[in-house]
Amino acid sequence: MKKIITAALLAACGCAVLAGCGPANGGSVTEKTDPTELMGEKVKDTEWESVFEQEKNYCVKTVVKSGSGENGDTMSEQTSVYCFDGERGHLEMQEKSDGKTTTEAELYVEFGEELTLWQRSKGEDGKWGEWDTETYSAEAYAAFFAGFEIPVFAKDQSSNFEYSESDKGYVVTENGLTAMQETLESFVQGVLEHTDTAAEKAAAEKFVLKINDGKPSACICEVRSDEEELPAQDSEMRQRMRPVPMPVPAPRLRHPAGKRSAIGPQLFGTKTQDEDDPESQPDASAKSERFTITQLYYNYGKVRVELPQDLPSPGDEESA
Repeated sequence: MKKIITAALLAACGCAVLAGCGPANGGSVTEKTDPTELMGEKVKDTEWESVFEQEKNYCVKTVVKSGSGENGDTMSEQTSVYCFDGERGHLEMQEKSDGKTTTEAELYVEFGEELTLWQRSKGEDGKWGEWDTETYSAEAYAAFFAGFEIPVFAKDQSSNFEYSESDKGYVVTENGLTAMQETLESFVQGVLEHTDTAAEKAAAEKFVLKINDGKPSACICEVRSDEEELPAQDSEMRQRMRPVPMPVPAPRLRHPAGKRSAIGPQLFGTKTQDEDDPESQPDASAKSERFTITQLYYNYGKVRVELPQDLPSPGDEESA
């Protein structure tokens, strides 16, 4: 029987530089661009919808910084870089805590009549583990890769955005935050689903969208999650609860030594709790948490994903 990580991580390109400022120029938007410094362009109302046409070739880099309480101190930083060329995808992940890299993992996917996924993670010795491979129905794509798409949800929402010189892009208005509440909550949950961050009542307090060269180039979303304090008996019961399984089995990253992740996030789908790890249990005293989600969209039409030569075939006993 396979021994798999009960959790995976959101985070990013292990071999990439995860910081730095890029030029405020859409044609030069790269993985290193600072989305807060990027100067977004203004577009005409008649051009708005065409900006958000679905793309089949692009990269998206997502960074989630989480804090707790009113002071918003950063507790963790999780980054992912997902590149998609229409036939294959590659996802690289990394998580940092207190400035130190705690987890690295990667995933390849090939599209056809079925989805074929290959995933692996690094062990405590810093070496990559073996590839774990699975196949799923093509319909599983939307469930697995929500949160790694360009913001097509903004296509019909131009009336809820206005350009802000200070924010260097289009900001959702106060009325827009109310009108788009469910849409923005869906976006937030789609991103957080791939992290170790649980936010059942997350609300976007601010959303900035930037456009360059006629395409989405970046977004910045500030999120607040307010949780009710649980009575002691309810907290104890919640700790024993197991999540309801997804209709489609969710792939998990396998630790090379068959151990559970020390962090505990699941890459896709519902989170699980390690009953033997006190740190993984819900904190009944936590009342609020803040997140900042940033995304960069780049390399439109330029992405080419090549599968490594050492990937096992689905069903290969050596990958089990």
